[in-house]
Amino acid sequence: MECRQIGYLFLGFAVFVSVMYWSSPSHIHSELRAQYIKKNRPNFVFILTDDQDVVLDGMLPMANVRKLIAKEGLTLSNSFVASPLCCPSRSSILTGQYVHNHMAINNSLSGQCSGTRWQMGPEKRTFATHLHNYGYETFFAGKYLNQYGHEKVGGVKHVPPGWDWWFGLKGNSRYYNYTLSVNGMAEEHGTDPDKDYLTKVISERALEFLHKSSFEKPFFMMLSVPSAHAPFTPEPKYSGNFSSLRAPRTENFNIKAGEGKHWLMRQGVQPLPDDVVNKVDDVFRNRLRTLLTVDDMVKDVVEYLEVVDELKNTYLIFTSDNGYHLGQFSQPLDKREPYETDIRVPFTIRGPNIPSGMVNTFPTTNIDLAPTILDLAGIRIPKYMDGVSLKSEITKTKSTGVHVVLNSISLSEEELLKREYQIPGYPQRVMRMRVEAILCAEKTCVLFGELESSAFIAKLLITNQCYRTRLFMMAIFIDLRFHHCGVRAKA
Repeated sequence: MECRQIGYLFLGFAVFVSVMYWSSPSHIHSELRAQYIKKNRPNFVFILTDDQDVVLDGMLPMANVRKLIAKEGLTLSNSFVASPLCCPSRSSILTGQYVHNHMAINNSLSGQCSGTRWQMGPEKRTFATHLHNYGYETFFAGKYLNQYGHEKVGGVKHVPPGWDWWFGLKGNSRYYNYTLSVNGMAEEHGTDPDKDYLTKVISERALEFLHKSSFEKPFFMMLSVPSAHAPFTPEPKYSGNFSSLRAPRTENFNIKAGEGKHWLMRQGVQPLPDDVVNKVDDVFRNRLRTLLTVDDMVKDVVEYLEVVDELKNTYLIFTSDNGYHLGQFSQPLDKREPYETDIRVPFTIRGPNIPSGMVNTFPTTNIDLAPTILDLAGIRIPKYMDGVSLKSEITKTKSTGVHVVLNSISLSEEELLKREYQIPGYPQRVMRMRVEAILCAEKTCVLFGELESSAFIAKLLITNQCYRTRLFMMAIFIDLRFHHCGVRAKA
């Protein structure tokens, strides 16, 4: 009888606690959950530049990035984009998917750059929505997608899901005379360098967010600057920097594209006339000048995080949406080409458990960013993401290079250099090729450039899960005679 009374007592107490919990204000639940999440989850500052190359000295102005992120963290020296064009690349960064899966195929509304289908589908599945749902406070400032804010798809009233603080640029990159969507309300900016220079505005809003934050919840902050995109307008105080520099005269600078190049590469006046070369040099200098303000922003954000004692628990990621070419093969100014100038991008990261001052040659693409961020945040990676998490690779204390595998058989670099392989499931024309190294990984299929060891690799999917689109893309790459990436179709 006594035991039964004790049992009733405990049951009554449990019911009382349960009633009190569920009848209490919802904010109490949120606070308890936030305290748990904050205790176990890191912060993120993700800095995304626009058209910043790494091959043609694009990191030259970034002294603070090198000192405060690279030196204190890890540089991934073989970082590439799956599609070297703004909107497709940014959509891949946000979703962790290849272009043929998120379907933002170009920079137009009809190409689903912030179009209706994008808003109804992929935009609801970005890493921001997962972070937000898991309790992160999310902040975005700067360029989102090239067609964001278009009246046909909701204008600036449309705030993409997952973002608590939203300062989205309407349209494409610019430095003055633009409109921001401030949590769905239009904010117009003019030509005052102190009040309107976009990179400075992004920096100020970022610091405002940090200043107002109580840090009770972990935060994710994405700073998407216009530099070094056209119109290449530097902040006035930097307008005279780098005046003695000119665009790097690489071996393929201003040379006539031979018959071996794709027909598109052979169009236009080749080699470039002197006035065009002068324009290329001028653009090169102004691109670097615009990046100096970005470097200032990085310094200000890092210093603030240090003052409020959040730096040690914050991942800082620095990369670009694509590279850029400046006169290579007599192509004046742009990206879009499957050459290393356009597809190779800077990528450096610091944060908890990231080794300091290291360079890792492990190859990666922009589709790996979303799953890596989620994995570092302790959030399960969705199956629809094509990318893979880099967490295990970037938290190593030593760079172990590249593990080369072919059909589950480990091969040395020497063996790969000597042989030709027919990879099952691929057309003879595309896949029967001499490769100088092949890195096989699940759900990936993109060409990469030269490693520090002078080996070349192609990251290919060799299971039956490969889509026809990937085969088509690979055929295009081979057709372009992408020799500098070490992959040649057999005649």
